[in-house]
Amino acid sequence: MISISQVYKFYGKKDLFKGAGLTIRPGDRIGLVGPNGAGKSTLFKLLLGEETPDQGTVSKPDHIRLGFLPQDVLIFSGKTVLGQTMNVEKEVTEIKAELANIQKALSRGGEDDLIMSLAHRQAELLEEFDRLGGYNLESRAKKMLLGLGFKEKDFDRPVDTLSGGWMMRVALARILLSEPDVLLLDEPTNHLDLESLIWFEQTITAMRSALVVVSHDREFLNKVVQRIAAIDNGQLVIYNGNYDYYETEKDKRILLKLADWKSQQDEIRRVNLFIDKNRTRKDRARQVQARIRSLEKMEKIEPPQSTKSISFSFPEPPRSGKVVLELKDVAKTYDGPPVYEHLDFAVCRGDRLALVGPNGAGKTTLMKLLAGVIEPDRGERKVGFDVQLAYFSQHQWDLLTPNHTVLEEISQCAGNHTIGSIRNMLGCFLFSGDEVHKQISVRSGGERSSGVFMILMLSPNNVLLLNAPTNQLYIPSREVMEAALDKYTGTIVCISHDRRFINRICNQVLHVKDGRTELFEGNYNDFISLWQKSVEAEPVAAVKSEPTETPPNDIDSRKSKKDKDQKRREAELRQARHQAVGPLKVHLSEVEALIDEATKAFDRINRQMTDPATYLDGRKARDVQEEHRRLKDHLARLTAEWEDLALELEEREQDFQDAS
Repeated sequence: MISISQVYKFYGKKDLFKGAGLTIRPGDRIGLVGPNGAGKSTLFKLLLGEETPDQGTVSKPDHIRLGFLPQDVLIFSGKTVLGQTMNVEKEVTEIKAELANIQKALSRGGEDDLIMSLAHRQAELLEEFDRLGGYNLESRAKKMLLGLGFKEKDFDRPVDTLSGGWMMRVALARILLSEPDVLLLDEPTNHLDLESLIWFEQTITAMRSALVVVSHDREFLNKVVQRIAAIDNGQLVIYNGNYDYYETEKDKRILLKLADWKSQQDEIRRVNLFIDKNRTRKDRARQVQARIRSLEKMEKIEPPQSTKSISFSFPEPPRSGKVVLELKDVAKTYDGPPVYEHLDFAVCRGDRLALVGPNGAGKTTLMKLLAGVIEPDRGERKVGFDVQLAYFSQHQWDLLTPNHTVLEEISQCAGNHTIGSIRNMLGCFLFSGDEVHKQISVRSGGERSSGVFMILMLSPNNVLLLNAPTNQLYIPSREVMEAALDKYTGTIVCISHDRRFINRICNQVLHVKDGRTELFEGNYNDFISLWQKSVEAEPVAAVKSEPTETPPNDIDSRKSKKDKDQKRREAELRQARHQAVGPLKVHLSEVEALIDEATKAFDRINRQMTDPATYLDGRKARDVQEEHRRLKDHLARLTAEWEDLALELEEREQDFQDAS
């Protein structure tokens, strides 16, 4: 449908595209990837016709319909949420207006020829209206809005009362409803929660429209796209697979290109060596000139960017108490129904917990209650012994000084870190060269989020509360963040719709819904495969009826109540198990680590005991024997403690198994 051929595009001295080419076929699913500033937004503008190439062509049919969702927040006004969503087809609107006029004319009557002409036109319009989906436009619009997280009560809400994120959902619903020939989507998942994201994936996969999408959500790209178009040194390099395939093939291509570059450099050195040795020899003048010309004509291979990633770790956090945060009998209400009533919840040392659940369920409220950002209306928040807490939110940009450069801002928090290690960390988050000297005030949302996170990385916090930490971050920055958090030894509670992030970082999932919390072991994939169906199963609704001799719906009513009571008991049991067993598991793992350390030391002293050189010095021999006895006793005490803990853990697990 669309063909880009030999396109060149320049901005000042920067060459964005140099001979780039791409073909978009019907039904294509293309993921567009590349570093910040590589030209992804410019490519969309070329496809939309908002910009023209300096050289080359962008060919597309005259009547092709494009649907474009920009990354920047759109502003709507003057309509309801449903009305704005349905305002998708100028043709549909015009047909409806003309049909209304025809109906008025027919009701007034007139000559037979006029009536026949109007009736004929009405039939044509009705057929076209049906073809464009005009009859079911409203029901489809409602379906789109519900899938993207809106409630039915929101349909008549004025669109200009929405936040920027919800306006973007309206824009997305409107584009999906229009079913264009080609969808151009720039970061469509930035404003979606996890449930809306999964619905969006399923919807867009089932659509007939071709798709070109920019996204930093790797799982989304894996599930949705079939080809990757990577912007690489001004070229569009095509990979026929999803994002994981692209990552694997990209590394292979880099290695091949590196080998070609090294081979060419060797050849250049050999030729230059011949020229230098024979430049003054008259009998070799012809060969020297030939080699000089061959170097001038040689098409130089650009060295590939290094695939070696720079890593940066959190400082070792101080040890906290076993229970780091606790909410006891907490209630919280805003302007509507209560978000929480009688909430009891605890976070233990070493937990790596992801909060999941539908939009509006209370995940952010729970996070803010844990962080102390908001106070409960009733109940108590308790902070454990020696807890050093850090709360990350993508809106905490006020932590940064706008007129500081990135380097200045990070340096003033860096403590004993050298300028080299600071520059390495900045490079991890794509701040390199002169980029480190640009002020915070001109940075994008993703770059500011990176700045806030880097400040957290420099502080010795032992509890991290992370609210949407990966939003607006580019994939390399996400991977750096994941690697740092993977090695972090403190406690983590996070909200994220990046499933790969949750799967790598978390080992527990807390499902939040209707003011209730249920804890599940495992990462997000474990939750989906093992627990989701039971969590989302709706209890059988009780049907009211007049009592009879044998009430036919009494069984349903009792079953509904039983289902609710059983789910509540199961949730309470899981929470109680977590609070009773969790600290014990932490203690057991700590003792295991001490045993491992003591065993290594005992093995070292044993080797000294069997070494004849030890006994050449009487004092040294006595010290070794004394250390051997001390380590042997220490190891025996640790082993006994481990056995007691293991037995207690087994008994507690059995108690909860019997109770269930």
